Amino acid sequence: MERSAPGPSVPPSRDDVALQDLFDTCYGLGDHHQVEGKSKYLYRQRDECLTSLQDLETAVAQDTGIVRAKLGEWQVLPRKIVPLLTSYIEDSELASHVLKLMVLLTTRVGNYGPPPVDHRMLQEQEREQLCHLQEYKEAFTNSAVFTMLVRLLVEALDGEGRTHLFKDVLFLLRNLVSVPDPGPGDTGFTPLRRRMQMTFLRNFCEEGVLAFLSLIANELTAQQQEDTQQVWALADILYHVCTHFDPEELLTSRKNQGKPRSDLAELLARDKADQKLLAPQSSRHSRFGTLMHTMSSDGSMMLSSSVMQNSIIQKSSALLKREFRNPEVSGKKTNMFHNLFFVDLGEGSVREYNQINPHVRGVLDDRMYHPQKVLQGYRAFFEQLCSTSFSSLVSIMRSSCNANPAKEGAAGTEFDMPHLLNFVSWFLEFHRVQHATQVEEAKKKSSPPPDMDIAVIQGAIDLDMIQFTTARLRDFGKGAHIHSSFLVVVLRALSAQVQTIKVITECTGSDTRDCGDLLVTHTVKEDVLGNVSWIMKNFNSATHDPRILSYSVEVWHLLTMLMERRGGERGAEAEFQVERLRGVQMSRSTTSVEKEIAGLADSRVVENLFHLLEKYRRHTPLLQSMLVKLIRSIMDAQPTNIVLFFELSYFMRIQRIMTDPLLTSNKNAEKYKDILGLLRFVLREFFTCAETNKCVFAELLFRKVQESQKEQVESCAVEFGAILSNYENEGYRQVLDRMSAGDTVKTIRKQRADVMKGQGWTEEEDAVLRQRYAMYASHPLAADLLAADLPEDNKRTPLQVRRRLIELELMPARGPGGRAAAAEDEPASKKAKVDSGNVDMPAGKAAGNGSHAGWNIHCPERASCVRQARAAHFFQHTCWH
Repeated sequence: MERSAPGPSVPPSRDDVALQDLFDTCYGLGDHHQVEGKSKYLYRQRDECLTSLQDLETAVAQDTGIVRAKLGEWQVLPRKIVPLLTSYIEDSELASHVLKLMVLLTTRVGNYGPPPVDHRMLQEQEREQLCHLQEYKEAFTNSAVFTMLVRLLVEALDGEGRTHLFKDVLFLLRNLVSVPDPGPGDTGFTPLRRRMQMTFLRNFCEEGVLAFLSLIANELTAQQQEDTQQVWALADILYHVCTHFDPEELLTSRKNQGKPRSDLAELLARDKADQKLLAPQSSRHSRFGTLMHTMSSDGSMMLSSSVMQNSIIQKSSALLKREFRNPEVSGKKTNMFHNLFFVDLGEGSVREYNQINPHVRGVLDDRMYHPQKVLQGYRAFFEQLCSTSFSSLVSIMRSSCNANPAKEGAAGTEFDMPHLLNFVSWFLEFHRVQHATQVEEAKKKSSPPPDMDIAVIQGAIDLDMIQFTTARLRDFGKGAHIHSSFLVVVLRALSAQVQTIKVITECTGSDTRDCGDLLVTHTVKEDVLGNVSWIMKNFNSATHDPRILSYSVEVWHLLTMLMERRGGERGAEAEFQVERLRGVQMSRSTTSVEKEIAGLADSRVVENLFHLLEKYRRHTPLLQSMLVKLIRSIMDAQPTNIVLFFELSYFMRIQRIMTDPLLTSNKNAEKYKDILGLLRFVLREFFTCAETNKCVFAELLFRKVQESQKEQVESCAVEFGAILSNYENEGYRQVLDRMSAGDTVKTIRKQRADVMKGQGWTEEEDAVLRQRYAMYASHPLAADLLAADLPEDNKRTPLQVRRRLIELELMPARGPGGRAAAAEDEPASKKAKVDSGNVDMPAGKAAGNGSHAGWNIHCPERASCVRQARAAHFFQHTCWH
């Protein structure tokens, strides 16, 4: 029987050949061998190993992601490249190529392979890449590797390749410290990998890496032509170091020794309050007696009419829907905090604000513990960095920063702007704590307190940096309709700047204090309060990070306090120049604390602030005080603003807050007295109003929603004033009379909208214009006088009067043969005054002739002229009658 011939063999594909070549190249690097009973890494031949390193450099540099993925899967760097460096550190040429390959492998790239089809595939690629980078980082946790790197640096101090070697080591350290540690639930998480960054920080201090960073910082800032890549690499290293240090812990270690005890006491108090809510109810019948008096173990007392009623009211579903749900993507805006490679500040005052957002990862973890030796080493390093090169580094970073993170760029540069602002925030806090420590030491020695050294932080608080921060506030606030993640970082930096300016204005030195006053003026000039006010009005608690609102409250409180202090005796009435952007146009005007607070009298602002007030369990005493003062200032700005709180939903929430055992206990009475005082004030004002107006209980059922001017029957001030005065004020009585006469609310609203548009003129108004126009025709303020003679209900403006006069053909419009043509022979100055107030001819009307085309409506003394004209008009009519 004949056997069939075998089929043709399938040739290997191009990818299989490339993969086999890559494997052979890695095999040429050598392997571990047993030498005298010990495992030692050896290469087979030096030339072959050097060739393999060069081939790997070329392959990784030209890679689209597949080579990196395979090298990460084979763990080439921890198994072959790192042992190769430690074994042959004496070979400078080989060590140089190994270092270059390490930099290439640890550099983060955009994608592994072709661009992903959907967002889920992109996340899988990012997780795979992050897992490989974390394995690389784990290979460098050994202190022996840091010893080798420092040894290379020391040997290269006097060599020719010093600059190139320094740059490679700098980029390698940047790549490693930028890799975040895995947390519980992440791929590849182990208890040892959770604290890799802490190992790096300890090795930086013990192996002399900090001295190298100081040397690099001094050289970069002293160069004539700045190398921005090295500056950003150094800044990224410093930034990822700062994220794990509390400035107060660095400078005042004694104070931090008592913090764990106070935190534990607060946790125990909260647990005790929760236990009261979970305690079993008594079986005693509710009809037995009228009141029941109970006393807890901590001494607090409570009266209840029924033993079956709960001591606290639970939140409704509508209020639960207002809680922040931490969306990953909102429209086209991606939440930066969901990015696997972004590391935010986690220590210092930032930790206190992170308590408000329950979705911040690691917010409930214990603070980082650092040995005293490490704290002393980093304290000296940061103090030296501040005094030598901090301002120069910030200036270079600001000038080369990509202000628009949404713009496509190389992987790893999308966080330049957040890193810069967080870098500035941390160092400003560090410098403030340092100054406070110096002041405290001076008080102990009974010597005058020193002024803050503002020269060392000039780059973080100068006018250029303030303009950079306020520009980002406009871009990510009103410009982006509140970017939930970037705006948190911007407001954090702005808050740090304003806090530093506050300390500067409190210094005793006149020059330092004058500099602080100048910074206050320029900060207000950038319309910071206007942008923060817009953020408070348009904040959505369900989609926007709650830290946006807390930082906004802090910025508002500090800046208004500085304005009042800057105004001196005038206080809140002091006026400041402000420049407001409207699209591409800029308008200049004046503002004051009173005007800005009056603009906050909005139902949306009150709703957002009260929602933040309900999170009192997570507030710091400082944030609680600022929030209560802001709400109280809105109430005191105008007496009618208190009506904003006359809603049933607010009263239910007030009941829930005031019956919380955490607030009612005697131990926390002092801590929460501001909140309880504010809520008691609202209740007291309500029942004071109820003594005059019994219908105010029915007003609780109606929302005090801010309506547009076209939909309002009357302004909010008139409506709220009517509620407080039992509807007896003149403005609202006319509305009630019209409704009694048969007019509906829809009819009144339509008429008001017509008045706002300059429409809906009645025959009575037209008769007044025809009858009295001849009397005022020669007067420069004829339109103002005619508007005063019209019925007060319609509230016509002078501009609307002019337009109506043109429609009635009583006054000619600007056009051929009109006043503009007749004024050609007049002097230029006179023509400018006359033509500045002309009104164009409406569509469909012919231009007429006459000598009264318009008046100067931009006169700075227009208000006083109107009052004088009205007084003369009244005197004339009185004498004539």
